[in-house]
Amino acid sequence: MSDNAYLNLIKKAEATKIVMASPPNNGDQDFFEFDCARTASLPPIKYKFGESKRFWEILPRNYVADYENGTCVLDIRTLGDEDFIIGNFGETFSKDKYILMDFEKLRVGISDVKW
Repeated sequence: MSDNAYLNLIKKAEATKIVMASPPNNGDQDFFEFDCARTASLPPIKYKFGESKRFWEILPRNYVADYENGTCVLDIRTLGDEDFIIGNFGETFSKDKYILMDFEKLRVGISDVKW
């Protein structure tokens, strides 16, 4: 996620900065906590690859770390500057997707998991 998109999400969550001994990811960034009751009101994060018309979504339940004490933390890794994004699709993106790697033909396939 870009820095600016992360700042926008922080505002929507009404989140405040938190210093954590064990943050939810290893991003070189600040982390923000908010009331877990706000999770359902957060938007999905949407990505589109190249010329594809398909948008892939990351639902709030997949990008929020719930510490089961009423506090939640945005578990999003920021890469890039301002609106520029460097692609890094890790665990948060793939929690509800199948990722297939074809090393022979140098291709990657993505599919939604149907629960």
